[in-house]
Amino acid sequence: MSNAIDFSKEEMLEELLNALVDYESQRNRIFEGNTWRNKKEIFGTSLDDEPDMQKIYFNYHQSTAYAWMSSAYDYAVNGIMDESLDRDWEVLEDDYFSYISDINQSLFFERNNSNGVNLKKCMKIINLARARYWLDFGKLDFSADDKHAVNYIDISNIAVLSGLDERTIRNMTNPKNKNHLKTEKKGNKTYISIEVAKEWLANRGFKKTVMAKANTHRDLEKFGFRSVYDLAQFLEDTSEHNGIKKNEHGHYKFSSNAVSKYVGDIIECKKMRENETEEKFIFDFDILKAAAEELAVNKVHFLDSCFKLHQECEKVNYSKKLAA
Repeated sequence: MSNAIDFSKEEMLEELLNALVDYESQRNRIFEGNTWRNKKEIFGTSLDDEPDMQKIYFNYHQSTAYAWMSSAYDYAVNGIMDESLDRDWEVLEDDYFSYISDINQSLFFERNNSNGVNLKKCMKIINLARARYWLDFGKLDFSADDKHAVNYIDISNIAVLSGLDERTIRNMTNPKNKNHLKTEKKGNKTYISIEVAKEWLANRGFKKTVMAKANTHRDLEKFGFRSVYDLAQFLEDTSEHNGIKKNEHGHYKFSSNAVSKYVGDIIECKKMRENETEEKFIFDFDILKAAAEELAVNKVHFLDSCFKLHQECEKVNYSKKLAA
């Protein structure tokens, strides 16, 4: 576990669940009345007002927020960046990190919550993930004053990465101290070179970032498919992992030509823009079941995840037709 974090992934995700359920419950109580008894479309059943029942029926483990924040924890704390996180970092940053940050910064919990619900753990992970990303790849967005941000990192983010407060880090930069942390003045700001920062953090036990194929050990019961692109990546990774060769058409060669073509067509969606793939995914129970068997993944969880993705695609397609 990172020096900066003293809680588990499960504790963070439980906090996120509590906060989102409470936020939705309170918001709808004010604006929509007796919400929990009228959410069959979203929750699949009527709910009573007991928090435990809300958790049971709230389909949280299949939500994209759950999957993204789980991946964010793995990256921030353990330095494991899966390929989808690397590819879709800006989606994570712009949509999920920003949304959670906005909720956390609002006065909502202070005004409406008497149960101590908050997003403190999530915000620690978000800040740590952002700081690690700056260390690994440079800052994504910076002003003219931050033009050195690609090759340097600031003291506040070193504090986040090390789990120390900023004042302690500044004391460590004093040249009078033995093995002080070397800084450089760039414009009006003080920075530490990425190279120096990585070496200093490594000496304090900070884990180096590694790239990983999360799909080869993905828990489908907890983490469904975020998009058709995500499903395509899963099929490609697990096919490779199971040693399935490609046929003359460039499709992975399953025992059935129908399965080979079906899987191949989904993988082809990776070449499309992600917002154009929904209409390409057709849920075929028999073919998906056969694919699950050859890929050695849990059939029930795989089929359930595919069906839920199919439902989401149908909602998107329906909205597009209405807007046309």
